[in-house]
Amino acid sequence: MINHHIQTVAIAILAATTISLMGVFAVLLLFVVGDTHVFKVVGWMHLFSFMCQVTGVVVFPFAWHSSKMTDICASESYDIGRCILRWPYLLAVALAADHFSLALLGMMLACRKPPKRKQFNMHTFEYVHHLPPPPPPEVYFTNGNSMKL
Repeated sequence: MINHHIQTVAIAILAATTISLMGVFAVLLLFVVGDTHVFKVVGWMHLFSFMCQVTGVVVFPFAWHSSKMTDICASESYDIGRCILRWPYLLAVALAADHFSLALLGMMLACRKPPKRKQFNMHTFEYVHHLPPPPPPEVYFTNGNSMKL
């Protein structure tokens, strides 16, 4: 029977990976809805992914005392010194930090208000804050294909 700590770690890491991949594909929603809503959704998804990843990282050392882990670490006698934290565990911690930074970035991008930039008006050759609406087509074309200057 598998220890409940190992099950918790497996489910938490699976959930973190699934939510993170869904967040990557949710960026495609930028083609459909506004960027503020997409950044909020993706930010929350990465925050949930961060919580699942941290759960897996924190619970994993408690799984070392299960019978399956003792069989893996030492066949004759269980010595916690033989089962040490190596680079996959450290990468999981770094991934949790990455999820947190992506969640913060998504929330910051969702809450930002870009400054209004001056735009160049081609009719008056000056910079303005808001461009006037374009003139109707009949101003440019008189006989159907000649341009009025």
